[in-house]
Amino acid sequence: MAGSNQEYFQSALYQIPERDPVIPGGTPQWSDAPGVSYKDRAVPNVTQPVGFRPTDEQLFVRNAYGETLPNADFLKQHFFHEGRLTEAQALYILQQATSLLTQEPNLVNVESPVTSESALGPSHKWACELNDPSMWGYPWTIL
Repeated sequence: MAGSNQEYFQSALYQIPERDPVIPGGTPQWSDAPGVSYKDRAVPNVTQPVGFRPTDEQLFVRNAYGETLPNADFLKQHFFHEGRLTEAQALYILQQATSLLTQEPNLVNVESPVTSESALGPSHKWACELNDPSMWGYPWTIL
């Protein structure tokens, strides 16, 4: 068995130099043909990624209490255009989010006895109703 694998791999290695490298579309990857450019974008209507990391003045704003908070509108647009942050900026945002979320209670107090109806009842029914196609105007006959 080991011999057959070795023969198979040896055969494959011999065939590599004879093959022209191609991408899934069938165009050779290293084509010298006119009109093939490796500097232009593959999809020209997609904008270039943002090439800068924002300054702290661009990224953060102060609220009415004097706290430094991320500028949500700027951050959304920056990430939409594939922008990046510095490590210090990302860590600061994560630390702020962690401190905010740790202040929130993360347990729901439910009185005894707990049954499946009391635990799942209203929220489960609501989720099932959202998945009902007739609620959105679709007849059951198309399903």
